Amino acid sequence: MSGPIVVGVDGSDSSMVALDRALGLAEDLECDVHVVTAIHLTALYQAGLAVTLMTEPDIEKQISDHVWEKVEAAGADHPDRRIERVDRRGYPPDEIVAYAEEVSARMVVVGNRGYGPIRSAILGSTSHRVAQTCSRDVLIVRE
Repeated sequence: MSGPIVVGVDGSDSSMVALDRALGLAEDLECDVHVVTAIHLTALYQAGLAVTLMTEPDIEKQISDHVWEKVEAAGADHPDRRIERVDRRGYPPDEIVAYAEEVSARMVVVGNRGYGPIRSAILGSTSHRVAQTCSRDVLIVRE
């Protein structure tokens, strides 16, 4: 089986553990890692996580910059692995699955929890939806 490992990252501790696992697997399998971060502003507004005094592009940039700083730091520990940055806009689990299908991913890696139970109740469980809807193998990493 060829193709990259796709990992969904939102900046949470759980997603960073998933990224680390994906990078380790990529070293063993000698493949690239595509890191998908998807921003869904409607859900963020509903969850009270987006500051409404900022413009949407500013919010997206701030979230994306925060996540990618963490990704770059994690990637420094794996200098032989190529990490491709993938910024998507939309419902995160759907965007992760769609991207994995687009690139014929070898597998998808996600953390088992994002930012907590209240936000999960509002936004839904990314790991659950990815596992239920993706035709690729899915690894759900525990913290």
